[in-house]
Amino acid sequence: MQPKKSPWGPAADPAPAATQDPFLISTGLRFFAGFQRPSAQALAANKRAHDDLLQLLMQVLEGPNHGFEQLRADLPGWVKPERILSPVTGAGYTPDATAWLWLGFTEYIFEVETADTLSLEHTRRQCQLFSRHAREHGAEFVLVVPLGLQARASRQLTAWGIKAQVW
Repeated sequence: MQPKKSPWGPAADPAPAATQDPFLISTGLRFFAGFQRPSAQALAANKRAHDDLLQLLMQVLEGPNHGFEQLRADLPGWVKPERILSPVTGAGYTPDATAWLWLGFTEYIFEVETADTLSLEHTRRQCQLFSRHAREHGAEFVLVVPLGLQARASRQLTAWGIKAQVW
């Protein structure tokens, strides 16, 4: 069937190309017709904020009074955490950081999110996997967010049905 002709030019495609953008599909933003992909500057600023928060977390965990050891972080100069795989699908994610508390008795899995990434589909999948892994292995899963976002992060986790500590 041919699109209807209009005196103002060709008929608009019912599914604009923007909604087919893999970024929009993978982040769950495909339903927002007016959504525009963040600029390279905005993405770089968010990455810096994420990495700064992760670096701060590692400084705190390294502190002598906290009892964490075997620290790993997905940052330059650190040993990268091991990828956690789903036993169902085989897909996996690498957490932002891992550590053991008090002589290796409890493993901690840390995921750092910013205001811009807190509600993304990718974040939900990561948190579900890390929470399930923590539950099955007697570990603790911690979602780390910037100061002031703890309540929002807790609500988001509750909406997703995910159990985690929020720091």
